[in-house]
Amino acid sequence: MNKTWLVGTSIGITCLLSIAVVFALLKTHKQSPRTTESSTAEGGPLASAFMGKQNTYFKVVLEKPNGIDVRSLALPKAYIDKFEREGKGEIVRALRTSKHYCYWAFFMNGDFATIDIVNNPSLVNLSYGQLEETFSVAPRDGTTWQMARNLRIGDGEYSVRLLEADDVTTGGKAGEAELAVVMDGKKVYYYYGSLIQKDASGFGGPRPDAAGTSLTFAGAEYFHRWSNDSQNEFTPAGQEDLDRWTDMVTILRYRNVAEGEGLAATANAVLENYKANGAMVLKTNSVPQTEDRPAEHFVAAVFSRPEFSEAVFARFRMAEGFGSCIIYSHRKYGRKIDMSAWLQKNDPLIEKELMSWEQIHSFSSPKHNEGQLSADKETTSWPAISLTGLIGAGSGGGCLINGQVVSVGERFQGVRIVEVKTGAVVAEFRGERRVLKMAARQ
Repeated sequence: MNKTWLVGTSIGITCLLSIAVVFALLKTHKQSPRTTESSTAEGGPLASAFMGKQNTYFKVVLEKPNGIDVRSLALPKAYIDKFEREGKGEIVRALRTSKHYCYWAFFMNGDFATIDIVNNPSLVNLSYGQLEETFSVAPRDGTTWQMARNLRIGDGEYSVRLLEADDVTTGGKAGEAELAVVMDGKKVYYYYGSLIQKDASGFGGPRPDAAGTSLTFAGAEYFHRWSNDSQNEFTPAGQEDLDRWTDMVTILRYRNVAEGEGLAATANAVLENYKANGAMVLKTNSVPQTEDRPAEHFVAAVFSRPEFSEAVFARFRMAEGFGSCIIYSHRKYGRKIDMSAWLQKNDPLIEKELMSWEQIHSFSSPKHNEGQLSADKETTSWPAISLTGLIGAGSGGGCLINGQVVSVGERFQGVRIVEVKTGAVVAEFRGERRVLKMAARQ
């Protein structure tokens, strides 16, 4: 049977998912490899993704039952009902959150494998090369795929198409690939996401720009569109026009902000700027400082303009030693747009997603060259420190710095110890990370 790997941790369901058979509908047996001359009934250009010239991967960001719940064939229905009743449906299936993603592998030789990623944000955006490495150890237990009139995986039949517009019924987004389980001519379970290929010719998302940079927010993939020295903008597939976008994620970096008081002052200045520009402030909130992390601030507001209305949600936090801000914006075009219905439905969800989002550090200081993200050009001068000993390993270890014991998470002369490795430690100072190796014995 086609077993599902589990990457990450999920309290209360790890043991279930680790043995789950996600595609229990698909009775597995060895088949001849897929044909390459046919097209899917709906797929059109998508058929080229299944020509068998290279391994193709499908990143699933949303699942939607439509008569049959495929996940119930792998997990007890009582568990599914319990999690969904508690608002934890993302544990069971992909629901456009960073909590749960799936990747499917369509191998050139006709083999097929899947992996579920639960509660591991670091694996949310895997490149083609990373997927090749991840799936190189996938169990090849007999499940195969082939392309005929429709896509077949094992004994299951799938329709394949590229959405030209949002599907308000199923939740599919314009530009995404839809793979749907078909039984008796009816689509009974939907999967939405993007097809990933080596030559960047995959469907369900735009071709990567020069930076090849993307991020995931609220279950949707956003692609890098524009940067200056301190601002980086991302929009989803099909929203390349920065004069006519609907959803945008903006990452700002405040290089002159190096501590909590400066961050609070920046957040207040932005709030006053919003008010000065006619925004209706919906909510402000601050998360107090703790021993492990500095204070954070949140602002939600709505701007009304003659040609559109825009809802803005901003989170201010320290990242890699500097102030930063992640902003999610949603626009509706037209005159006298009423945002109340959209806000009532999405406001709490956006705030929750924004305040738990942990990808800011990945985009705060990369290179800036021909569309790439901005970078600091300054060289950081580190204190004179020497690594003379290691204690334990990983995130629970420690080390000897200049003869003093320093645990992971603690600082010595401003240098924070991030991780203990074999023969070295990862350290951070003023936003810059270095690997410190053991000093040679005299």
